[in-house]
Parts: sequence; structure tokens; C-alpha cells
Amino acid sequence: MFTAPQGGPLRVTAFRARVWRPATRAAGLDGLRIHDLRYTAVDLWIAAGANPKAVAARAGHASVSFTLDRYGHLYPEADTALRDRLDVLYGAARPTPEATVVRLRGQAGRGPSVAPGGPGTTRAPPMVARRRSDL
Repeated sequence: MFTAPQGGPLRVTAFRARVWRPATRAAGLDGLRIHDLRYTAVDLWIAAGANPKAVAARAGHASVSFTLDRYGHLYPEADTALRDRLDVLYGAARPTPEATVVRLRGQAGRGPSVAPGGPGTTRAPPMVARRRSDL
């Protein structure tokens, strides 16, 4: 909390007129708003690799969703990085020649009460890839 020169409350309009605008003009940054500094700080945190949770905490946001709604456009590389990681996972999970596909039976309390493929079944049962050595 800052106080005015005489010790009373610091009014935003007085601070802008007496301190902020003269300082920004002297620095050749006329028109720069205080909020622009906050936005720049968040932009720098993101550029430095901070994750959305860390940015939200530093910026004092109530939720990560607010941070992403407001600053999500500053994460353009996030989609490319996600696609690269998914490609790696997909490549590691590809079935090998010794793998086979096994139909799963229904789980208790879920889905139809009859065996998969039996009367009353409206959808195909889920499929799972397994190695022959697991069977």
C-alpha cells in the first residue's frame, strides 16, 4: 500500500497525473499504461517457458482457466509440442507383429447384461491390443 505525499490515500488519478505520465513521457514511452507492464510481465513468463499454473499463481489469477482465456494466444508452440509428444507416444504404442486384438467382456454394472455380441447388444464391445504372451 502506498500513500500520497501528505500521508493520505494515494488516488490513482493523482498518481497517473503527477508521477506516471511525467515518468513515461521522460522515458519516451508516452501512452504506456500500468496494465501494459503487467501484460508484458506475463508475456515474458510465458516466453521463458512458465506453465499456465505458474503464470496464474504469479499473476494472482483465481484460476488457470482465466489465465488461458486471457493469455492463451501466447502459447502458440504448445500445440506443436503436444503433437510431437503424441507422435512419440503413438510410435511407442504401435502393435508389434506378435500382438493380437482381444474382445473384452462387459463389466459388472456397466453396459448390457448380456455377453458382447449377444441379443440386445447395440454396439460393438471395446477392443484391446495384447501380446500373445499375455494370453
